[in-house]
Amino acid sequence: VDRPTNAVGVVNGNFINSGQAEYAGLEGVLHWTASPTQRFDLSYSYLEQRNYRSPGFWGSASNFNSKHLLHLGSSTALSDRLQLDLNAYYASEIDFYRLPAHFRLDLGLTWTPNEEWEFRLQGQNLTDPHPEFSENLLFSNLVDIQPSFLFSVGRRF
Repeated sequence: VDRPTNAVGVVNGNFINSGQAEYAGLEGVLHWTASPTQRFDLSYSYLEQRNYRSPGFWGSASNFNSKHLLHLGSSTALSDRLQLDLNAYYASEIDFYRLPAHFRLDLGLTWTPNEEWEFRLQGQNLTDPHPEFSENLLFSNLVDIQPSFLFSVGRRF
């Protein structure tokens, strides 16, 4: 994907927050324990944004946030000491950043050999790379998020 990764420059001038917007939304969460070893989570967020401003620096973008966010998760106890977690996420497009809708999948495996120690292997963003943004005051840079793997060790005392 051809996108600029850095923006460097000097801007002189005054910045005025002259825009107005209204937000309205709805969120819902459902937790279901199907059995002593299986749990499911479902959440959905809807965000409606209305901007009241004249076209100009902000252009004609209709939203600065994802309008739809969806999460579906599953946690399965494979044994008393081994747990498998699967989480899927969806975020709709963000017009202002020209960010397309994307899907993300995370998978984790946790082993607790005793009450004191915990070992976890987690894969994040296991689907195709997708663009997300990093933002500062003046510029927003799209970067492709690659799959990654993490290993963590925890000790309770």
